[in-house]
Amino acid sequence: MVDDHRRPAPSPRDAQTPEDYSVRSDAGSAVVQSEFAPDWLRPPGEILQAELDALGLTQAELATRMNVSAKHVNQLIKGTASLTFDMALRLERTLGISAAFWNRLEANHQDQRARQRNREEWAREHLGWLRRFPLPALIERGVLHEDDEVSMLERLLAFFQVADPDAYERTWAEPVAAGFRRTQHTNVDPYATAAWLRLGERAADQTPRQPYDSTAFAELLPTLRRLTLLPDRQAFNELRRECASVGVAVEFEPDLPGIKTCGAARWISSTKALILLSGRYQFHDIFWFAFYHEAAHLILHPKRRVVVDLNLSDDDDGQETAANTYAAATLIPEEYAQQLTIKTTASQAAMIARTIGVAPGIVAGRLSHLQNNWTRYSRLRRKLQPLT
Repeated sequence: MVDDHRRPAPSPRDAQTPEDYSVRSDAGSAVVQSEFAPDWLRPPGEILQAELDALGLTQAELATRMNVSAKHVNQLIKGTASLTFDMALRLERTLGISAAFWNRLEANHQDQRARQRNREEWAREHLGWLRRFPLPALIERGVLHEDDEVSMLERLLAFFQVADPDAYERTWAEPVAAGFRRTQHTNVDPYATAAWLRLGERAADQTPRQPYDSTAFAELLPTLRRLTLLPDRQAFNELRRECASVGVAVEFEPDLPGIKTCGAARWISSTKALILLSGRYQFHDIFWFAFYHEAAHLILHPKRRVVVDLNLSDDDDGQETAANTYAAATLIPEEYAQQLTIKTTASQAAMIARTIGVAPGIVAGRLSHLQNNWTRYSRLRRKLQPLT
């Protein structure tokens, strides 16, 4: 965009290229096609003055032809008066240049002025807010580009679909903070967590799915144990497909610096639910337990808009314990869980897993957790393979 006010304003007669616009004679007036889209930042008054110069008209003569005061024409040209729809119509009849052209010119000018005011305000007041986010990580994931900070601020607000930082605080910061519902989250970065959730939500927007059906989802969950036996990428794709059929989007988004969460459950709307997994700790059995834990929140605690699980020990309201119990019982039914004791060997664990129809690492993970011994069954557990 050219922004050099020392250069004389171009007249609508002065076509730069055939693609910009064309001019034809019509009763002595310049007629500008509706496709005309000037690529310079100029007030309409400067363009109007250039047209008067091209026609050899004075401001007073134009005022007489338009049946308005010479003072008002002068104010239009100086930019102290806005170019209204009525004035655009008068200019169309007087100069033969369409009202649509003048209206677009005025709208573009006001748009640029508003944007410039916003940029100046944000540069003064909001760059500190921008710097709270993990900017290098968001640049790496394509949310932001390496640019001036105000431009990054504009892109970040568009990413969160909010108009300004105050709207972000109400739309994202407050629900995310409520989603923790823990006392030990002082080291968790709420801004990085909100960005991670938004990445997952944006991915979920691209996932076709049916409206949420809580009964069908609850009935589906036990059948999904079989997926733990498949290669991870195949299993995850199948998991996403089957959950989408009952209204739950399941997405994977590697964690951002400072989020410290294995998963989250979020209601995007009353008919759209999201389970977001980070792959934190990178173990196959932890990934699957995290999925079932978040699924439990959707079923057991549907009134919580956001649940962000920080893998911490405090559980004031009992909801984390309830979700853990639900997840554990769904992965390993109670009749098999009773067989898991301190005396269970790795071979016995693998046999129990085959009987249930789950990966041996699922049973090994349960035993490791119950015994607080993560080495005894380590040969049955494995790292999570890349999912994307």
